[in-house]
Amino acid sequence: MTKTIIFSAPQGWGKTRNKAKLRAEFGCKQVIDGWSLDDPIQKNGLHLTNVPPGQFRNNKPELYTLVSRGWPS
Repeated sequence: MTKTIIFSAPQGWGKTRNKAKLRAEFGCKQVIDGWSLDDPIQKNGLHLTNVPPGQFRNNKPELYTLVSRGWPS
């Protein structure tokens, strides 16, 4: 089963460098690098972004799963 994932991590965290491994980890068909809140959400895609997780309020969470790593708690 493929998933739609938005992967949020700070700039310089290694999202682009590790995109093939991340795509395999999450089981997505494609990678959308540099995704922003104004961009469409691609079904079955891994969306790589440095948008902080707190900015995702009211952004249709039923369409995707938000995964965040590397942000201060």
